[in-house]
Amino acid sequence: MSLKRILLLLLYVCTVKAVTQNIRSFRMFKMTGWQLSCASTTCLPFATTAALNTRTCQTACLNQAKCKTVTFHQSSSTCDLFSNIPSLNESLVADMSSVTMLVMAGTRIPPG
Repeated sequence: MSLKRILLLLLYVCTVKAVTQNIRSFRMFKMTGWQLSCASTTCLPFATTAALNTRTCQTACLNQAKCKTVTFHQSSSTCDLFSNIPSLNESLVADMSSVTMLVMAGTRIPPG
């Protein structure tokens, strides 16, 4: 083989390997009409970002390894990212303009 073909093959292999190493995913449980609202400081969002829709919000959570729960506020187009939620039974309040999504345990790749 010519040197040019070998270099092109090497470049292709390195590119494919780099792309496959950046794959991340998880599964989420979605609750429409619910919002996280906590009285304690242990459950405050660690980040709030602008988001056009729930998919943008999910992507923001995927980019943060410590993200466990996310609430998308449709009325303000914002997304709250949470890392520590002590009890969902005490933390959820009804809000028709919000969507809360939880990362399902054991589904994050790579684990975070």
